[in-house]
Amino acid sequence: MASTSDVPSDETLLETTKVEQSRLFKVPNEIIGLIASVCDPDDLKNLRLTSKFMCRIATPAFGRKAFSRRRFIFTRKSMQGLLNITAHPVFGPCLRVITFGTCCLRNYDYGEDEAIDSSLQYNIHMDDVSQASFQIKELEHKAFVQKGGHIEMLTLALRNLQACSNHGVILGAHDDSSRYVVKRRAYGFDDAYETFIPTKFNGVETLDAIFAASGHSQYPIQAIKLFVSQKHLFALLENSEDLLQIFHDETNGPALNPDMDFHIGIRIDTTYAKMKILSAGTRLELSCHSFEVGADGKPYLRYCEDNYGLIWRAIERSPLQDILIEKSDVEYGSLTEFLEGQAESLDNLVLRNVHMVCFNSSPTEKTERLLRFLKDDL
Repeated sequence: MASTSDVPSDETLLETTKVEQSRLFKVPNEIIGLIASVCDPDDLKNLRLTSKFMCRIATPAFGRKAFSRRRFIFTRKSMQGLLNITAHPVFGPCLRVITFGTCCLRNYDYGEDEAIDSSLQYNIHMDDVSQASFQIKELEHKAFVQKGGHIEMLTLALRNLQACSNHGVILGAHDDSSRYVVKRRAYGFDDAYETFIPTKFNGVETLDAIFAASGHSQYPIQAIKLFVSQKHLFALLENSEDLLQIFHDETNGPALNPDMDFHIGIRIDTTYAKMKILSAGTRLELSCHSFEVGADGKPYLRYCEDNYGLIWRAIERSPLQDILIEKSDVEYGSLTEFLEGQAESLDNLVLRNVHMVCFNSSPTEKTERLLRFLKDDL
């Protein structure tokens, strides 16, 4: 057992701390900043609390790691969080992607089916107290949106981004929940919903608000990102006029918008099928897809027995210069036919972790056709 003389006194500990701090201050700021850049966000958060000096050094790295991608919902508290971040001199310029939830609480008192759907999320019948709490939250959220509070606050946030010269933020929407399971928790989600789960799809209104705020603030949308289900993607394409204009030209029909990039992520079991349309509509990136032949003999992208509809028609009619396909199953004939349709414009093709398949009895012929195209036309 150590004697009391072996235990350092408070004065000794203080002197040791001062020595350690003095050694740290002798290290060039660039080196400390480099160390901070490889720390996790939680470590950076704690590091910022140690001293004013370390807070100043760690804050830029903390901003890049903790605030580059943020999710919000259209409630007052969540939107106030967005306003605070965009107004911050360090965190505002770090924002790269901002998405907003597409789901909201169902109207408990406005139809028997919706009432049943609301109570199913608990697998129990809601008692009087739960019903009252549900109705209060539903009416509170609805009043905020109906008064245009979400658009007003988003407009102010976009103006903050302009003020700090952050003009390239990707804006978009995400599904908060799926089948009564929360998939993505945005800032303010727990405070807004507590034990309730937003299950009513409101994606069209979400995109309408984004485009409206963009117009009010004169903040140009350079890229749109959607993390939604296949069903919700089709609902958006069918009902969102703003989204339709991105993939449809009044004169030429389906076409890609050269002024806007587009990112889509659709959840499939434990992974996502991802598509990116970049570089003024000349670059296509696909991940975790199945590239097959449709009933009409034409190539199409398949997952869950569905495809991209209007988006894919716009891609087929657009001159692509670069194509990247990775982590996907690709049928020889369908890929070759698609590439031949892009022969005049295509400059680069990258196939990474791709499983090539053939669905008929002539794999050699189809393989030769693909290799011949790669040799002669690419």
